[in-house]
Amino acid sequence: MEDLTRIKLNLGCGPIKKEGYIGVDKVKLPTVDIVHDLDVYPYPFEDNLVDEICCSHILEHLTDFNKTMEELWRICKPDAAIAIRGPYYKCHYAFGDATHKHFFTEQSFIYFSDSHPFNYYSFARFEVTKIRLITHGFKHFIPFKKILNLFLWNIFEEIEFKLKVNKDSNPIPLGDEGIRGERNDILKSKNKREKYEHLQRYRYASKSLKGKILDLGCGTGYGGKILYDRGNEIYGIDISEKAIDYARRNYPGPKYFCCSTENLPFEDNCFDAVTAFEVIEHVQNPEKVLQETYRVLKTGGDLFISTPNSRHLLNTLKYLLLGRPYPEKVNIRNIYHIKEFYYDEFLRFLKKGKFEIISQYGQTLPILPCRIESLIFGKLPLFYKIPILLGYFIPKYAWTVVAHAKKKKWTVKIK
Repeated sequence: MEDLTRIKLNLGCGPIKKEGYIGVDKVKLPTVDIVHDLDVYPYPFEDNLVDEICCSHILEHLTDFNKTMEELWRICKPDAAIAIRGPYYKCHYAFGDATHKHFFTEQSFIYFSDSHPFNYYSFARFEVTKIRLITHGFKHFIPFKKILNLFLWNIFEEIEFKLKVNKDSNPIPLGDEGIRGERNDILKSKNKREKYEHLQRYRYASKSLKGKILDLGCGTGYGGKILYDRGNEIYGIDISEKAIDYARRNYPGPKYFCCSTENLPFEDNCFDAVTAFEVIEHVQNPEKVLQETYRVLKTGGDLFISTPNSRHLLNTLKYLLLGRPYPEKVNIRNIYHIKEFYYDEFLRFLKKGKFEIISQYGQTLPILPCRIESLIFGKLPLFYKIPILLGYFIPKYAWTVVAHAKKKKWTVKIK
């Protein structure tokens, strides 16, 4: 007997609604119970309300795929079931429909998994429980379809996913941008590689820092707390009010301020050290941020700073061997990184800002394509430090560059 208390949604149902489901569409049809445009957020449902969702040939028409998945995650109960069917990317019908904004591959939902290295672009988490490739007509009778699909197009027309909603009882907090990894609490991250990289920078800085320290782009405050627990006076700033509120609640001790890194509310020469890990690539005016950092540092004060390196090993090999131009970003889809420096450019940037480079090292040498690396080092977590440690020896070609610099002392030349 069907449980009538279960809330089940058929999103984008059109004229054919699945039996026992609530029909949702932007056009009022006899089958539609709730009229709503799925490109408009938020959806008219409370958090943790829905038990099941069916989306058949609707997600490919929506503008913001990530935002849609985050809305489905929000309105679903933990462990809710979601069935999604859409056009398979190797079918000419997928491209023939001008209203299609997305296509689906077998990997379309792996980015919403805790184990994927790029999962920080969304806070939504789903477990893929089943993937089915669908064909029609005479192609049902073609033998070895999955093998042929490796080499040929138009073997399969559709792909169907079964997802389970994964909701941690203590979800990782997000900043205003809603991007895990940009302002999440790394101490609560389940990704060992991500956690090691972020925490290592603060531990590296904490070994030689004492006194009054400014943590630029402090995010949720976990890094500043590491420095604070070493007996330092810590000031943390971030432009996200949500991140600052979270830091005040969860990591008390440091003094937190919500403000821009381009206009620091502090006097000249008042800090012994500044940390700015994964911050400079987010700002509109990096030169201004460096000037402000220089202003608030005492003479001889320390700056610990890191940034992604767009000319890492794999991109360099592609340039040298295949003639591909260097990309402007490590990940071109990261809209929150405004300006990424490559290794030599980054060091010149610091020197031009009147800083003396004391040391630098790299984090994570990309020795294999990301997808292959994630399969190897994700499945074998004992070896996740291998690419990280390799980056120490070849910082110029590492994924991330970490530098220790000092504010230069003024010298007057007498002729």
